[in-house]
Amino acid sequence: MTTPARFLFAGIMALVAAMTAMTATAATAQSTTAFDGRYFGQRERLDPLSGNLCAHATLHSLEIKGGRLHGDGGDIKGWINAGGFFTGTFIVFDLVQPFEGRIQDGILLGGLISPDSACFWLVRMIRLDEAG
Repeated sequence: MTTPARFLFAGIMALVAAMTAMTATAATAQSTTAFDGRYFGQRERLDPLSGNLCAHATLHSLEIKGGRLHGDGGDIKGWINAGGFFTGTFIVFDLVQPFEGRIQDGILLGGLISPDSACFWLVRMIRLDEAG
């Protein structure tokens, strides 16, 4: 694994660890509308961490309303707290997988790891509207 790939992987794992640690606290937090809006972007395979059988890139869109994430195709579900941290699920390969990350300055950034740890994806989306 190359050095830049190791740093990227370490950063994603730190984000996932931080999200896991705050899940219990955030679950009881009030919902927020600060991040409500439409987001569009893609799920990208992280090379060279992922095998060749992992889907490379796919486009996705979602709406956040009242602090709830809803993917347009039903593939993304979750909630977001007032700090911009979100947790939920993302359907990949017909499997429901944990999906966590953060929204900051209108950019959604999250990570996914397949159940067998063979595939790693970075999800990047931008906010399409300025409402909220």
